[in-house]
Amino acid sequence: MRREWHGGCECRWVAIGAARMPAHFGVEAQPLSHASRSHPWWRMAGAAGAAFVHRLGPWLPRVMTASGHDLPPGLPRGSLRRSRRGVRMAVNKICSDAAAALAGLLHDGMAIMSGGFGLCGIPSALIEAVRESGAKDLTIISNNAGIDEVGLGVLLQTRQVRKMISSYVGENATFAQQYLAGELEIEFNPQGTLAERIRAGGAGIPAFYTATGAGTQIAEGKDTREFDGRIYVMERGLRADLAVIHAWKSDHEGNLIYRKTARNFNPIMATAADVTVVEVEELVPNGQIDPDHIITPGIFVNRVVPLETVDKRIEQRTVRKRY
Repeated sequence: MRREWHGGCECRWVAIGAARMPAHFGVEAQPLSHASRSHPWWRMAGAAGAAFVHRLGPWLPRVMTASGHDLPPGLPRGSLRRSRRGVRMAVNKICSDAAAALAGLLHDGMAIMSGGFGLCGIPSALIEAVRESGAKDLTIISNNAGIDEVGLGVLLQTRQVRKMISSYVGENATFAQQYLAGELEIEFNPQGTLAERIRAGGAGIPAFYTATGAGTQIAEGKDTREFDGRIYVMERGLRADLAVIHAWKSDHEGNLIYRKTARNFNPIMATAADVTVVEVEELVPNGQIDPDHIITPGIFVNRVVPLETVDKRIEQRTVRKRY
């Protein structure tokens, strides 16, 4: 295995045999024509590569390399390289900083899920990188909106947020000012409903029914049905273009462990976005995490940012009165 750095992100070249599938490595795939698969180049890949291509049918992993070989038609130059053990693909998940991890992902009008509860388990470094990008008209899906000058509060100060889909926003004065002035949209959800909407989005469930909110403003404009004599409200599953989350520990494949209450919304958000980027407090080699301890499998994680320092703010400090 060889390691390289491209654009601030680590690329590790791994030889792939017939038994491995590209989805396990979280890489993009593209269809190849019959002419591409019959190209003489494939004979250079060896028996393992040929078996790999045969098992995948018309699909082949699209990978990164600096080579300039004469590749099959339909495959971008620099995607594959010759190997005695067959086709090789790059795992490109470890990034040098938050800006590199979000490079090419941010644009105006996108929907972003942001993990955390209060200030616990929030992806502070990634949020700061979103602020520095200048992306605007964002829809933010998060339990809360942080506080002034901390967490998602920094995006409100720069007026980059158009809409919040949240459960609680009571600790942010900037949020209140913008909402009352008609500058910010809000979609309130009961906290359990918000969590289930995100979980449903990650599980491919477009909608579900819940009794929470029936007969209140929460149910206005929504489909309601009666089951076993009780009224239920239909809620839609939630998905986003991007999820930014915080975890305690990760390996190079993006297998994640969260620490205590910092777990909160992070695991379900990791499954409910087109791209998931995680900042981690500790990065360990592959094989160092007990499989039984993994909470989010690396297949859901696209990019990982190891943090050099972690600033853990206390939102509300409550101590016993001294006598």
